[in-house]
Amino acid sequence: MKPFKEIQAKVGNERQIAGVRHCMLTEGCAMGVRAFDVKTGGGLEYTVLLDRGLDISLASYRGLNLTYLSPQGEFHPAFYNSSENEWLRTFFGGLLTTCGPTNFGPACDDDGQKLGLHGRFNVTPASHVSEKVDFEKGEIEITGCIDNYVLFGEKIGVTRSICSQIGKNIIKIRDKVTNYGGATIPYMILYHINFGFPLLDEHTITYIDSSRVEGYDEQSNIEVKS
Repeated sequence: MKPFKEIQAKVGNERQIAGVRHCMLTEGCAMGVRAFDVKTGGGLEYTVLLDRGLDISLASYRGLNLTYLSPQGEFHPAFYNSSENEWLRTFFGGLLTTCGPTNFGPACDDDGQKLGLHGRFNVTPASHVSEKVDFEKGEIEITGCIDNYVLFGEKIGVTRSICSQIGKNIIKIRDKVTNYGGATIPYMILYHINFGFPLLDEHTITYIDSSRVEGYDEQSNIEVKS
């Protein structure tokens, strides 16, 4: 990426190179969902849904789709039903769906408390949301709070930061989890990454830079070892 002063001299508005566009979805059950469309200037573009836990919906690289989008798409969180597997009716997929913050996995009964599939994080609107585009530093940052509060129950807050470098194709997500209540509360979080066609296809090979990988069942463990 060229120096900012040089870019300024060649464009009418820096947002044609990189930046954040505020928008709102208006179709069907997505009506009213607030969103930020992010353009990094390096070919990577992605959409952050403010009303869905600051999770990331569509994403593309140089026009090539990266994600899986469910048939129902980006539902408004007001349609969420916490019972059993009803979470699936509002699941949009996207590049990132966050599950938690106090439970994820199958719906169950935990010592008399009925827990729905994958928790409430992804259907909780973010508050105190802000975005900053700094061409001098070459940074784009979106921040906000996702609060999981209930009267006489848990009081867990998550502060999320989503950062990208202008001219590069990287997304960094940092979550700070704080228990504001007086009781010890279980904490569980899952970052559900959903790649899709054409990035994910029959001959796709994915390289993950991780210190340890474990499959979730016998078959996936066989595939991991192979």
